[in-house]
Amino acid sequence: MSIEGDFIGDSPTIRHYIEPREYLKDVEESRREGLAGGGVTVAGGVVSGGAGSTWQPPGCFSIYCQVHKTLNPETLVVDAGPDTYTRVDIDVGEGLLPLNLVLNLPDPSLRVVEFNVKGGGLLSAWVRIRGGSGRRLVLKLNLPEGRTSYIGVSEECGGCSGERAVILESSRTLRVEEFIRVESSSFRGKNIAVAENGSKLDWETRGVAAGDSPLLHLHGLAVSAGGSTTALRGVISIDKNSRRGSVVYGLDSIQLDGRSLMQPKLEVYTSEVKEARHYARNVRFTADQLFYLSSRGLSTREAYVLLLTGLAKTGVEDPGVSSLLEDVFRQVLLKLGLPG
Repeated sequence: MSIEGDFIGDSPTIRHYIEPREYLKDVEESRREGLAGGGVTVAGGVVSGGAGSTWQPPGCFSIYCQVHKTLNPETLVVDAGPDTYTRVDIDVGEGLLPLNLVLNLPDPSLRVVEFNVKGGGLLSAWVRIRGGSGRRLVLKLNLPEGRTSYIGVSEECGGCSGERAVILESSRTLRVEEFIRVESSSFRGKNIAVAENGSKLDWETRGVAAGDSPLLHLHGLAVSAGGSTTALRGVISIDKNSRRGSVVYGLDSIQLDGRSLMQPKLEVYTSEVKEARHYARNVRFTADQLFYLSSRGLSTREAYVLLLTGLAKTGVEDPGVSSLLEDVFRQVLLKLGLPG
């Protein structure tokens, strides 16, 4: 397999922490071994069938996504059920599983959808989120130790509004690509990337705000534990024909025996802008903060959980999303090797 393309996202400070040629090597080895994954099962929702073989991921801008397309992934449509929680189990086995998943949110009800990957094989997946105005989603992804894998996420919102939080917990080398397009509508997102057990997690975002009065606010939190490396970076642009747009792109990081790297960028192609700002903050909890919480009866571990859940909710507007995000993230933190 020979694929030519630009390695986007390189800069003097942050480069590919997943070597693309090493990823291609893993893909070729997985294909030669000929072991296929076990497929997808859904609890709390319905697999309504394929979305057509011609569907391709939008915003496909890198060598990883080009490789994904050459693998001819099967496309499945998952309709979230009437209950709050939907669980999607993806059995990768020890082989190779290329997959496109279309996640349908039928109404504005608050949803929690968990993607649980099983097995140590190579997963190449793209998740496309669809739904009407007012959709609210907490998306949880869990990947155990295994071969280097790739996940793409896309969401397009035209004339609608929505809020989404993603919690990704990975113990393997993982490349994540995200594409968001907002046109004359509003979208708020929170991405939490947790890298564990010496893994590498490289998450890149491409966002576009277009039309009249678009609002695109995206916040991220990188948590690096157990000698892992987490890189959060990306570009959000305001279209040249957009008017009165509001764009915020902010990244926080916390290092728990690991390292985190951040690089948020804005590209503004119009002078008619209501708001355009970005930030990157390397967070360190001070002795005074920990002492104050310990004086209120919290252990050091409980203090870290409280402070981290507070960071996780930064930028989240919807109370329901905030509450569920806190509950899900707390369970992830309790498994980490927090101090105390």
